[in-house]
Amino acid sequence: MSKKKIGYSVSAVLLAVSLALLGIFIKMKIQEKKEKGNSSEDIIAEYNEVRNKYPDTSAWLDIPGTDISYPVMFSGENDEFYINHDFRGKHSKYGSLFIDSMNKKDFSDNVSVIYGHYSSSGLMFGNLRKIYSNHNSFAENNEFVLYLPEKVIKYKVFAALPVDDSHILYYNDLNTENGFNNYFDEILNSRSLEAIIDAENKPVFGRKVLILSTCLSAESDSRYIVIASEI
Repeated sequence: MSKKKIGYSVSAVLLAVSLALLGIFIKMKIQEKKEKGNSSEDIIAEYNEVRNKYPDTSAWLDIPGTDISYPVMFSGENDEFYINHDFRGKHSKYGSLFIDSMNKKDFSDNVSVIYGHYSSSGLMFGNLRKIYSNHNSFAENNEFVLYLPEKVIKYKVFAALPVDDSHILYYNDLNTENGFNNYFDEILNSRSLEAIIDAENKPVFGRKVLILSTCLSAESDSRYIVIASEI
């Protein structure tokens, strides 16, 4: 074997080892984050620090008992920017959690949708389906907390299920009571075998709803959503 080929082989092995170690490191940090958790005071302090430094920061989403605790971004101009940029504005394949321009930055809409990447590493919404497709885990992690500049909103989970990739806010008139009720009636009556629904917590028009949306898997165009209603 030539020295050139040996060099390529060594480089490939080193790259594979580096990627494997990076994957292990990320999973360890996620587990550490989940086990440690954050107090409300810690989250508020970190949120304010990030918000003051990065003005696109609209909120901070925390799901107690899980590894999901991140700033939520809002570009206002380019809905696709935070698909592949972190909250600092640096390029990242994991992107950020974000809302698009069909929602208001202050989460004052009847229904707000937070988007985040599915990732096998578990970052962003990588573990969302794993958490909410299990009945026990669904029940154990059935509350969200959304930190905003002037208030904190708590939500209780109504449903978790796979859906098609239609834009929820574009194709449904959720600003009228009739359109709102029709959409959530459809969710309530979903025939998906993977759907888990808490019928007692069905959204009521006039109370804010938060939907978390991610890819069903890395290879799928379908979405996995978790719907929660303001407590």
